[in-house]
Amino acid sequence: MKEKEIKKFFDVMSIDRNLEIESDPIGKYEQQMRQRAVVELLNPTKSELILDVGCGNARDIIVFGSSGAESIGIDLSTGMIKEGRKDIAKIGLEKIDLIVGNATNLPFKEETFDKISCSETIEHIPNYEDAITEMNRVLKGGGKLVITTPNWHSLYGLSRKIFTKPFKLLFCFLRFILRKEASGGHPYDEWKTQKEVVEILEKCGMEIERRIGVCFIPCIPFQVVYRLPVGIKKVIVKLTLPIENKIRTVFTGHGYMIAVSAIKK
Repeated sequence: MKEKEIKKFFDVMSIDRNLEIESDPIGKYEQQMRQRAVVELLNPTKSELILDVGCGNARDIIVFGSSGAESIGIDLSTGMIKEGRKDIAKIGLEKIDLIVGNATNLPFKEETFDKISCSETIEHIPNYEDAITEMNRVLKGGGKLVITTPNWHSLYGLSRKIFTKPFKLLFCFLRFILRKEASGGHPYDEWKTQKEVVEILEKCGMEIERRIGVCFIPCIPFQVVYRLPVGIKKVIVKLTLPIENKIRTVFTGHGYMIAVSAIKK
């Protein structure tokens, strides 16, 4: 049942997803910082075969394809795949294929891919350990896996824990007033810590390569930051970027998102 709810949620979210992100300076900044970390860690190049697990509407895989790499994206949401195919067709990129599928049962043979990206996906998979095991299975020896996911050990994570658990009734009331869901209305949105991600990767026999902290925008409780006027959001982004550039590789476990790359031994 949970899988059907998750699929339905992302099918609805797929409609005008890029327009929604581009129109919100905070959302756009988050996506830019996330994608920058993914591309930096993955370093896609020609002659490589790359898998994007939880590819969504192809925001990242389009970048991989632009580098000349052959890429395959897989996502549970039919809506996201449909939107991604539209954007790929508009750009005219070749060597990119998008398919509907489940991350916990990847339809590929062992050691098929040179590199794998899984960005902002494992938090939406109830049995995410199985998904990581599957990614490890289809990754070639010496290949690279890059994972990003929202981080409990961040200002966002702290705010969410403080205001959604001990003060649940108050939070629900304020959420109603603000017309904003705590986690965007996700039917399943279980954030991780850097330690959790590292441990599951090492449990699979992978060697951690690099870590990057992603998105250090100041957090305001109840996600009020997303409801600020556009002008104020732009100022926040402008002030945050120089700081982020200095600390993203220092405070790797405390950004809004975690970015980790690992090598299959």
